[in-house]
Amino acid sequence: MVKIAVEKVGEDLHDALIKAISALDDAHLSPHDRVLIKPNIVEPVSPQSGNITNPQLVDAIIRWCKDSGVKEIVLGEGPSYYVSEARLPDCFTQTGHKDVAERYGIGWVLFDHHPHVLYKDRSPRLPREFGVSHFAFDFNKIINVPVLKTHYLTRVTLAMKNLKGFLRRGDKPRFHSHLAEAIVELNKLVRPHLNIVDGTMAEIPIIVAGRDIVATDSVAASLMGFNPRSVETIRLGCEAGLGKMDLTRIDILGGDLVHLKMNFELPQEMIRRRFQALRVLDGKGVCSGCLIPLLSALTHLKGEGKRLSNPLNLVLGRGVTKPETGQTLRVGECAKGTSCEGPFIKGCPPDKGDITRMLEMYFL
Repeated sequence: MVKIAVEKVGEDLHDALIKAISALDDAHLSPHDRVLIKPNIVEPVSPQSGNITNPQLVDAIIRWCKDSGVKEIVLGEGPSYYVSEARLPDCFTQTGHKDVAERYGIGWVLFDHHPHVLYKDRSPRLPREFGVSHFAFDFNKIINVPVLKTHYLTRVTLAMKNLKGFLRRGDKPRFHSHLAEAIVELNKLVRPHLNIVDGTMAEIPIIVAGRDIVATDSVAASLMGFNPRSVETIRLGCEAGLGKMDLTRIDILGGDLVHLKMNFELPQEMIRRRFQALRVLDGKGVCSGCLIPLLSALTHLKGEGKRLSNPLNLVLGRGVTKPETGQTLRVGECAKGTSCEGPFIKGCPPDKGDITRMLEMYFL
């Protein structure tokens, strides 16, 4: 039976990590291993945001690698496509990850600054050509360290989706046409040795560790309050033979799921709760190119204590019909040709700054 370890995190994060890894039996490392640690550093934000991997967890993982005798360890990431080229290094320098790497004398790399292995005509669900960082294949052990968090398009973004950071920068938004299927295809190419889901900033601080990437995501999703079968990446990954999804066939070690279960809020639910006068009308073709900067802009405005002065419809994607009431703001190129009327924010993807400035016209 597949084993997945769940550990509640207290004052000693390293101790919780070691307990989780030890419970798995087969996650050990040897001095001959070449280890790549792949966190989720999607953008240069504070670890307390819960949007990036906690550098303290990375510190604990490096300590475990060092204690195992591993001589070659590299910390690597390919941040979000929506982070500008100039700010890519900030994802390491401003988040604490560079400091952790230097403390242990290991290298840190941005995948975007190094060669990629090219693939062509691999699947109709994928771009005709795309690149995967050579770091995904040059190391015999990858430790995949995603964050326990939700996503507008895939409900959750955990271990399977975290491998998207290996993609060539320009290919990332092109994966969004069939995002769940594309993530599964990527998981067929890149196979981590170990997955450690960072839930240290969650309502109940936990880590979830496992060798089986689908089972790891299934347990993590369940802890977040979601049925694993409702998460398309998990369901398709199971159907593709990448791992187990049925919780009754997974040996969950170290934690009682009933007492650790949380109720994570989807981004759509967060928008409805925080901005009750706001309606997001998403049509065909809507992708994270519009959603990510839009959600970021709304979060920024909320943080400043802003509120909507009047009802507002945000139109994204194609084919949205004209709303009967309220003002309308169209976001992104796909919304340009709709029958809706109102101001238009250009760009594919649209700029977060442009979205924020336009939204400020409707907020008090």
